[in-house]
Amino acid sequence: NQSACMACPGGLYSTVLGSATVSSCKVCTPGSSCTGGQRQPCAKGSYSNVEKLLTCKVCLDGQYQSTTGQTGCDACPTGTYLPPSSIPAKHESVTQCLPCPAGRYGQSSSSAACSQCVRGKWSAKVGAKDENTCRLCPPNTISKTLGATNVTLCKACDPGFHASTNRADCLSNG
Repeated sequence: NQSACMACPGGLYSTVLGSATVSSCKVCTPGSSCTGGQRQPCAKGSYSNVEKLLTCKVCLDGQYQSTTGQTGCDACPTGTYLPPSSIPAKHESVTQCLPCPAGRYGQSSSSAACSQCVRGKWSAKVGAKDENTCRLCPPNTISKTLGATNVTLCKACDPGFHASTNRADCLSNG
């Protein structure tokens, strides 16, 4: 009478070949996933922060992980962003964190997108880290463009009008 081999339930694994009991199964630890009785370290771009995980989680938007078997992900630096993706390979390296383009800034780490300069302001700087990079249009000019990338997008007000304080609108002099 021979006992049949048993696979460990999901979230558990075994290093013992030919085991017939669940008692030889070990709890899958953070940094790995366990299915079919096999333990696998989480791939680059993914993580596991709890026990008994069946599948590792992809790093969140604005985060990456360049090492296997990790319990968390690293934040993209300020002035950069990492767009949403459900593919771990898109979250494997800090080099995948893209610099904020001109007219935008990344004020916090772990950004999935960069904020735009408001109307009346512009910025030519790539990789800007805060809103102060957005410069006010020159006197008596305005910009109605969100995320303006150049001072040439600031246009003069017509005769009889002047620029508002925030340089977003032309107001009548009369």
